Amino acid sequence: MARSGRDEPRKLDPEKTEGGLPMWDRSGRIRKLIDRGLISTAEEIPTRAIPVDPDCSTKAGTWSPEVYYEDIDFQCAACGRTERWTAQSQLQYFEVVHASPHKRPKHCYDCRQAEVVRKAQARRDAGHTRD
Repeated sequence: MARSGRDEPRKLDPEKTEGGLPMWDRSGRIRKLIDRGLISTAEEIPTRAIPVDPDCSTKAGTWSPEVYYEDIDFQCAACGRTERWTAQSQLQYFEVVHASPHKRPKHCYDCRQAEVVRKAQARRDAGHTRD
């Protein structure tokens, strides 16, 4: 089945950066946000933030849409360690994977990986694996 253009992941140009962040056509994204009435001016988007692409992001279609991604610090529910969810990771999660716009990370990378291993072992122990 052919994928529509909307579902195609945006390619990153590693040669282009703005403020140390890879560029994802910042001006084009801001123009779309202004055209749709989600923001009035480009100054509403912080310099280090990545503007949301309203054509791709699951966050743009919510009742109160977020218009940019910025780094978010959170505390792991399992181990208590403080971890950072980067704006770039959020872009990938909401625009490429099309995850629910209401999701937020609860566990750090190490705890998520430990849970994957635990579940895989539980499936093997219960005989639910394909050999």
